Amino acid sequence: LDGPALSTAAARRLGCEATMVTLLERGGQVVESGRERPGVRPRMRRDLQSRDGTCRYPGCAMAATRTHAHHIHHRIDGGPTRLWNLLSLCEYHHNRHHDGEFDIRRTAGGDLRFETHDGLLLGTATGGCWKRPRRRAGPE
Repeated sequence: LDGPALSTAAARRLGCEATMVTLLERGGQVVESGRERPGVRPRMRRDLQSRDGTCRYPGCAMAATRTHAHHIHHRIDGGPTRLWNLLSLCEYHHNRHHDGEFDIRRTAGGDLRFETHDGLLLGTATGGCWKRPRRRAGPE
């Protein structure tokens, strides 16, 4: 393999903002490639920026137009690219999260808790925007 190996943190960080291309291979050779498409399409990115307004890390005032679209349940782990699974993080806080400096936990009510690994609360992002849709009918 060519090039340096990437750490898991670097692969996860790059996966949040990656452009995807479908490749068809036969015998290790690419026989066809599809069109490039962004992981977060432009309209969804605009909706995300409008909803969040700023980097959602507590106390950060970086305008959402200058942030990354971060998957709360990481795409590399099967997290969907849906508005409820995205939040705006500036480059600094996005990198710090992927470097393992803090975790982002979703509450049952759809709010987010930013915590250290030992559970110390750093702050919250409220509003219920990040609540997973229910999979079946019935009481919550």
